Amino acid sequence: MKLVKGVLSTSAVALALTLGYGYAITDAANDSKEFVPQTKEEEAWANYVDEAVKNKMFEAYDDAFKSFEINPDDYSYYSMHDESSRYKEIDPKLAVRLRVAALKAVKPDIKSGDFMPGIFVKKDGSKAFVTFKELDTGENHIYWFATGTNVEKASARISAADEAQSNPWVLEKKEEKDGTKLEKLELQNLQEFINNSR
Repeated sequence: MKLVKGVLSTSAVALALTLGYGYAITDAANDSKEFVPQTKEEEAWANYVDEAVKNKMFEAYDDAFKSFEINPDDYSYYSMHDESSRYKEIDPKLAVRLRVAALKAVKPDIKSGDFMPGIFVKKDGSKAFVTFKELDTGENHIYWFATGTNVEKASARISAADEAQSNPWVLEKKEEKDGTKLEKLELQNLQEFINNSR
């Protein structure tokens, strides 16, 4: 039970920190997360917003892959908001710890309006990186993490007593490189979308 409480409290802290950063791509995208479609037009608009936001985020991530010469096929993408149980390469406890380490590393550098950071875990689970792009300059940021030992040992090290104090994910390197400046995503609000769809 202590382990569950520790994971839940760590997840709550991580989510609160994530929401506190104020990064956003567009107001319309924010609307879609609070919006529950009730008609086919509303559902089409929600899909339009979600797809446009996803495409814009991956435009930023792809630019980071080029800047840092990373093969994206070697990594799996996770949103900062994904549940730890969605991670395939690492144990859910390690996923929670990775998000916490990522948030602590990104916090001093990210500004309101910057593109949302993405977490990328190597397919063998041995390392991960977090990247984001500054909206105003196009500069790409990357933060490399490793567990210091293999993943199984790192997962085993997290006992109920360790839960609040230790994090097996270590920030190994932080870099910034010039990238392509991307424009802020402009989306139609619901009414504009409906009017333009007719």
